[in-house]
Amino acid sequence: MIPRNKRRRSIYHGRKKKNPFSLILFLGLLGFILWGIFNLFALFFSNIQSESSSAEVQILKGRAEFLLPETKSWSLAFSSQKLWPNETIRTQRNSQASLDIFDGNTLFLNSDTEVKVLALKESSAEKRTIELELVRGEVWIKANKDTFKSDKSKFTVKTPYADIKVTGTVFDVQTNAQSDVVRLI
Repeated sequence: MIPRNKRRRSIYHGRKKKNPFSLILFLGLLGFILWGIFNLFALFFSNIQSESSSAEVQILKGRAEFLLPETKSWSLAFSSQKLWPNETIRTQRNSQASLDIFDGNTLFLNSDTEVKVLALKESSAEKRTIELELVRGEVWIKANKDTFKSDKSKFTVKTPYADIKVTGTVFDVQTNAQSDVVRLI
């Protein structure tokens, strides 16, 4: 038998134990670098809008068109199309369309109606903003009272003669060159 002091040491026996501080430092530095890359990526792509800040178009009857803010020509709208802030939709004669905005808020456009989406924002479940401009025609609006029960949320319909602020109801707005008509239903 070989005495203990004469035995060969294994290659693992002589290895020094690593300091856990260097591993923690490495992981912290790696996390900081990944966080910086993520924030840089978010900065470059921060103008991309989420799906929730759009309205979904449904063509109910006839034909509707939409106008992008950077163009001057109208394009044919289709069902399930997304409408974003600063875009405008209009229906033709004998046509009807609807816009579904957030959960449970619906805007029905009658024939010869033009509506511009001014703002659609959702920062949280309690803070939502819907701003629409009724340029001409008639809309029937169903605003979900659960969505606008908070003072932080607002639903506004602007017409040439009035600004209508809603907290959750069903109403009809009609505008023409001389006046606005608002009916609560």
